Amino acid sequence: MLKWIGLFRGDSTGSKAKICAFNSAERSYMENVLVTIGTPRLGDRREWILQIYDPENDKDAIISRIKRRKNAAIIMYDDQIFIIGGIGRDRNTNLVKAFSVKTRRGRLAASMSEARGEASASRVGDAIVVCGGSGVEYEELASCELFLPKEDRWIPLPPLAQARRALTSVAIPDGRLFVIGGLADSEYFSCVEYCCVPEQVSESGHWQPEEGGSFWQPAASMNRARCFLSACEHAGYIFAAGGLSHSSTVVKSVEMFQPPTIENPLGQWTLVQSMHQAREEFSLISHRNSLFALGHYRQPSDSVEQFHLPNRQLASKPFHSLFAVVGDGQQCVDLSHLRPSSPCPDTGPM
Repeated sequence: MLKWIGLFRGDSTGSKAKICAFNSAERSYMENVLVTIGTPRLGDRREWILQIYDPENDKDAIISRIKRRKNAAIIMYDDQIFIIGGIGRDRNTNLVKAFSVKTRRGRLAASMSEARGEASASRVGDAIVVCGGSGVEYEELASCELFLPKEDRWIPLPPLAQARRALTSVAIPDGRLFVIGGLADSEYFSCVEYCCVPEQVSESGHWQPEEGGSFWQPAASMNRARCFLSACEHAGYIFAAGGLSHSSTVVKSVEMFQPPTIENPLGQWTLVQSMHQAREEFSLISHRNSLFALGHYRQPSDSVEQFHLPNRQLASKPFHSLFAVVGDGQQCVDLSHLRPSSPCPDTGPM
């Protein structure tokens, strides 16, 4: 499994997202519809399978099969999935494809100004911000671009302080975007930098720096350097998990980040309970009061773990293994039928 993402609840008018999920009649969902993207266990590994899971109605379905684009960044914006960059014809590309979950059709969107793979992509308000990655010659990039889906255009942003690929990025509700970890010249990074994406960027089309300020600011580094990690936001905190660390070790440690405040200008990372399985190139998502870790680049590649966060309290609690096998690669995980197993001891590499 490559990616698990949530369908945005409504459009800019506040209406609920509607999709034609299981038959020809449109239906409206009161809660998020979850979308998975990944290669099939059996069959053509050059394609991706897109599946949806409706937790409210306990139904799942395959909605499409599309051509796989290795090392692409994938992000959801309302009912559209954007597949950004990645390898096309044996080299990184600047192409962007948009796939509509509602119509189940794809289209080409405006291309980035620079080809890139292994980049990060995050939605920030009405924009998508893409950072870093590797270029057309597979060199590490510091450049960043902002995409306005409603206008179908890209705007360059100031470059990162550190060029990097295999990084991740997470936006928090106040509009700050954090770029985390990554790799360059065989060096693994724990460093973090962040910016405040201005709300007026969609209107002005450019960024006006504050007097004496810089766009990217340093934040506290993680406790462990990692690339090919995954991270997500939950209740204003950032969780970063797994990835590849020194000596190419796949790790299972999880860290929680309290973003910078006036009292703590760099923020603070805290190690919490590790996952059961070490993972790289996987998805970590927040859904309701739980975190889910899904997939892995290596076998088993279709396992799922859940981290309970009852009552939105962020105390350290163990991950629980929910499911070891997704099935034959043709079905989405049905979480409502699964129950946590007994916690496993935290052994092996962090």
